[in-house]
Amino acid sequence: MLERRNNTGQTFCFFRLVIGIELFGDNIRRKIQLCIGWNVKYEQTKFNDIMSMKKMSIWLAVIGGLLFASCEKEEIVSEGTLPTVATQFISTHFPDENVLQVKKEKDFIGKSIFEVLLSNNYELEFKESGEAQKVDGNGKQIPEAVISPTTILTYLETEFPDFYAIAWEKDSNGEVEVELNNGLELRFNKEGEFLRFDD
Repeated sequence: MLERRNNTGQTFCFFRLVIGIELFGDNIRRKIQLCIGWNVKYEQTKFNDIMSMKKMSIWLAVIGGLLFASCEKEEIVSEGTLPTVATQFISTHFPDENVLQVKKEKDFIGKSIFEVLLSNNYELEFKESGEAQKVDGNGKQIPEAVISPTTILTYLETEFPDFYAIAWEKDSNGEVEVELNNGLELRFNKEGEFLRFDD
């Protein structure tokens, strides 16, 4: 039987396995079962890992799609859609200017943001509540009264008496960035205390 190489080799291996089980009894059987069980567990672990990665990829794609969709919703609206607080801000600080355009869009959490272009080429940005969060003079001096907190204005008058602010912006954390006409950008905390120079 050993002289036939092709099918006999497989038969012989199987024959040895059966004899081994018969000779050594339950110990060998347990070892074989453990070995098979480990292979199954290993393959199942690999399968679970692959499925977890696929699920994560799907969730990331869904979240990314939602964020993209929310940020892409942008439309031109009438001046009358501005919140009352925003309208009052414009009439107080820019009484001689007309509103040329109002753009409404959604931020990444679905809140409305209003971007306003004035006739003097100033750009303003308001939250959904109407609170101003950006005034950009596009190189021209912005009214000192729009700079808040007032401690920032005091700091600028003391440290940079020969320069003026051309842009003011407040981020979601309450920190404020002010750009001067000398190109410097200064960052302040929500109390108006100087933090650092920005690039």
